[in-house]
Amino acid sequence: MTRHSDRGKIGLFGAVNIAIGSLLGAAIYIVLPDMVGEVGSATFLAFLLGALPALFCSVYYIQLNATFPSSGGTYYFSKRLLGPYAGFVASVSLIFGIIGGIAMLAHGFSQYFSIYFPTIPNELVILAVVATFLILNTIGIQTVHVIQSMMVVFILFVMVSFIVPGLVFKVSSSGFEAVNEFLPGGGKSLFSASVTAFLAYGTFVFISSLGSKIKNPRRNTPLAMMIALITVILLYMGIAYTATLVAPAEMIRQSTTALPDIAALYLPSFLVPLVGISGLLAIASTLNISFTVVATELQRISEEGYVMKFLAKPHKKYNTPVRSLFVCGTLGLLLVYSGLGPDVFIHIIVSGTLLSTFITAIAALRLKTKAAKEYENALMHIPSWLLYPATIIGGLLSIGYAMYIFYTYPVIGGLFIVSLIVMSGFYFVNQKVNVVAEVKVVEEVKEPLEA
Repeated sequence: MTRHSDRGKIGLFGAVNIAIGSLLGAAIYIVLPDMVGEVGSATFLAFLLGALPALFCSVYYIQLNATFPSSGGTYYFSKRLLGPYAGFVASVSLIFGIIGGIAMLAHGFSQYFSIYFPTIPNELVILAVVATFLILNTIGIQTVHVIQSMMVVFILFVMVSFIVPGLVFKVSSSGFEAVNEFLPGGGKSLFSASVTAFLAYGTFVFISSLGSKIKNPRRNTPLAMMIALITVILLYMGIAYTATLVAPAEMIRQSTTALPDIAALYLPSFLVPLVGISGLLAIASTLNISFTVVATELQRISEEGYVMKFLAKPHKKYNTPVRSLFVCGTLGLLLVYSGLGPDVFIHIIVSGTLLSTFITAIAALRLKTKAAKEYENALMHIPSWLLYPATIIGGLLSIGYAMYIFYTYPVIGGLFIVSLIVMSGFYFVNQKVNVVAEVKVVEEVKEPLEA
């Protein structure tokens, strides 16, 4: 029975690859120039501070995943502990963020792609990469896992190759020294940069949405989350430190493909192109899993009857949420061509993820009272002295960062409000339709009994 139920699912290795792949994409390759421009040689510190919300939030996400292994985890956690509408809003927030992420990643991919094929129009590249991952995700999670694993192994090799020689080069070279100012914009710029850096870690929640696609999810999902988050924090801090160690901040700030340009300063010539390719693959890996997660979340709330039910209908052959995939891909493309800039796309994914983690934090505070039996049967139990403070701090950091983004980018706040109003309209209309349908069924059952 267990073997049959696990058919087509991924194990711990696959879950770790998917979790790392979701974390590796955007921040270090796309937003590094802006962050270095803000905080100079303190960029590594911004990546550490940006990890704090994710570290605190990961504590309660690990406990929730150990208690409720489920697809559409963001939705299910909040629904189970706070109620259907809270789960719906948490899921809509995450979907909002990931669609912004799709736009950002597709745009970033086209920038790196232009290094090697400058004559191909960016618009064509964006369409092609979105279509490619729509197709891959239509085929299924096993295909996603295989592609993701190959990309992650290559990216990790290149990142280590970037960090270690960079540190050695700086220490052992004579006559070359990049002197970059520490916090040229002051403490406020460090906070701003750390909000951007959260982009590097916010996608740690993605693996929570894939519980039903993972073998032994009570064990493997929390482990994959922990391993991936710690690995990527160390890698990002190492890359940021190395980058500002060997390259002038002004050069990094002006570059649209910073890591390959920095690598050219000290790496052997045959390794430099690999850094550019790793940028393509890192962005692609996050884009790949973004489609998997956003379609799973949309399918889940569609199955519940909160939005159009036709979105929940799976592909006949592959049993994947093909209609949800198509809708999310289309919305991502519309956002790319909306005229908004990459900085807006970046902060859309950060704010959407933060709002969903905030709602989930409130849900986690009710875990022991609203789901005592499930909690008792959980594979692991994080001590209360750690779980509750981490949940409160993680929740407050999440909502604080989100409000800061809405204040700094009013257009994002406006887009979120409009999205929530539209989706809530579907929710309440469908709720009313469902109630009417249930009443009709009850009446049809009662009529023969009364007769």
